[in-house]
Amino acid sequence: MFHPEEHAGDRFRVFVNQHVFHGIEALLPLAVLWINLPGVWGIGLFSIYAAGFLGIGWGLSIVYLVLVNAVAHIVAAILWRKCNPGLWTAVILFVPLGTLALLRIAKVPRRGADSPRRWNRGCDWDSCCHRDLHARQGSEDPEGASA
Repeated sequence: MFHPEEHAGDRFRVFVNQHVFHGIEALLPLAVLWINLPGVWGIGLFSIYAAGFLGIGWGLSIVYLVLVNAVAHIVAAILWRKCNPGLWTAVILFVPLGTLALLRIAKVPRRGADSPRRWNRGCDWDSCCHRDLHARQGSEDPEGASA
């Protein structure tokens, strides 16, 4: 629930446009909405229901998403040598709570359909989502003319 902190006052979108796209208005408000609703909250909701109905391992998708997001913010801060919106949320909340969740879920006994292979699929899915997001941002028309 702390994820919106980095978006307060449009800080994240402005930061990305200035530093990733070098001042070009490539990440639009509508894109941020679509990324966060189905891409973050949708995965979270799916994760909760899937963990309850399909097996606890499916619940790891949101844990992996939180950890991948944290790593992205930390690596960006190291590469640019400056703080970014979401960095403190990543360091103070996402890394410790994501790691704790991962360790706690790893202790839960698994059965048939809830195999480690499925756990890896959750991580693969989250990594693909992040790669796809970056690929789409790089290929979108920055002026929004094609929309």
